[in-house]
Amino acid sequence: LYDQALGQIDLALSDPRVDSMIRIRAEEYRERVEAERERVAELERRLRDGEAAPQDHALLATIYAGRGLWSEAVDLQRGAGGDDAQRERLAYMLFQAGRYREAYDIYSGLAAAGSGIAAEVNGGVTLALLGDDEAATASYRRALEIQPDHPRARLYLANALLRLERREEAVEGYKAFLDLGFHGEAAERVRRILQQIAPDALPPAPSPLEPPPPTREEIEPEEGGSPS
Repeated sequence: LYDQALGQIDLALSDPRVDSMIRIRAEEYRERVEAERERVAELERRLRDGEAAPQDHALLATIYAGRGLWSEAVDLQRGAGGDDAQRERLAYMLFQAGRYREAYDIYSGLAAAGSGIAAEVNGGVTLALLGDDEAATASYRRALEIQPDHPRARLYLANALLRLERREEAVEGYKAFLDLGFHGEAAERVRRILQQIAPDALPPAPSPLEPPPPTREEIEPEEGGSPS
């Protein structure tokens, strides 16, 4: 992988027509790729020789995850130690690998230990993907008990209620989400849902001249994305 990337960079640099600024950036990028190749080679050597420390496992897992090699990243992350931060990283990698039940087991353990709202929300997302919307709603509600204006919990709870055909509760949930002041794809999707299932409950659309609230991040409109 690294040899291929370095070869492509060298091929580009061999072209005399390359702009000088682009050449500088390409050379800097080549240095970073070369440095990472050497770092990965050393980490993999330590792993083979039984010399890898927990932080080596964690670093190599992060690199593999960055390549999209989630199963390999999971195996490496298991050797990174058992504190809450490392367990949460393991759950995230399991989630990305499609191993939702294993991911949920970690998220539920973290939530039971009082690790915070993220574990409840991520547990709910994982349960939804496992097809257990009833349990997912309970997880989202526990998150909202901690932070009533948490946007993902508010939106994903409404989504789960709608899938459970609890329409009136879902409508109230979607309205509560819009009341948080979000703009963007998620808010537009919610407005479309309300237009279909409860047009009389649809609040007025924000003015196109009104800027989005600066403190409101955009969020995934459905639970299929990555955990937070």
